[in-house]
Amino acid sequence: MDVVLADFESVRTRDGAHSLVHTISLIPATFSHRRGRAKQYTLHYSKGLVIKISDVIRTETFQLLSNSHLNAKHTADMLTIATNGIECTLHTNFCNAIRRMITFVIDNGNTIVSHCLENDLGFLVSTQNFLKGSRIVKNKLVSFPDSGMYDARWSDIRKVCSMSLLCNRCPKFNDEYRQWCRDNPNAISHSNKCSSRLKHYIQFVKNDPMYEQNHSAVQDVIDLFTVLKYAYQTDGNIIDKHSYLSSPSWIKAC
Repeated sequence: MDVVLADFESVRTRDGAHSLVHTISLIPATFSHRRGRAKQYTLHYSKGLVIKISDVIRTETFQLLSNSHLNAKHTADMLTIATNGIECTLHTNFCNAIRRMITFVIDNGNTIVSHCLENDLGFLVSTQNFLKGSRIVKNKLVSFPDSGMYDARWSDIRKVCSMSLLCNRCPKFNDEYRQWCRDNPNAISHSNKCSSRLKHYIQFVKNDPMYEQNHSAVQDVIDLFTVLKYAYQTDGNIIDKHSYLSSPSWIKAC
């Protein structure tokens, strides 16, 4: 199964009314878990694409919000790109960024996977409404994820939420995760439930309760791959050739 793992990094406007996507990280991955055959879990770093959305970065509101934390995100992206041999970084406006993203996903398996994809779709709507200009994203994108773009190609792309996958399709993964949560109660923020945040999943997979995400778009994709690879090893083929945006069920710790 060839997919594109994605992360959308955003920043809120000063009035809190909009979340603006400023970086989209896309890296192809292959997951193959066939009985009796060699298993393959590969993140194709060199084929990755990192898109910096220029009209968001240039906007006065974004500049007012820019601080050492946001600058650190961009610095971390550049370091991770160089360290892992990601060859393509694109600076372009929002409309072209979304069209380029769609083309990239189609060319690399036609499936996009993101952690809490519904939230990401909402951030794209918010960004479009703030920037105005040429519309590529419709207001109904969250409610109608297949028909919510003005680029008709989007409707044929399979859309997968990794949070939904991990909560609903990975019973063996969750058995191990529940035990890890019991053994590391200070690693999660919920008193009676395991967190479904990517941060806590990667802490579990790495067995490192002190691991912190830097929330740079590129590193978050790498972390997502690490978590999904482990879920494939425990539960087999959790991604099929269909979209999966079912509501994730919270996993009780005890």
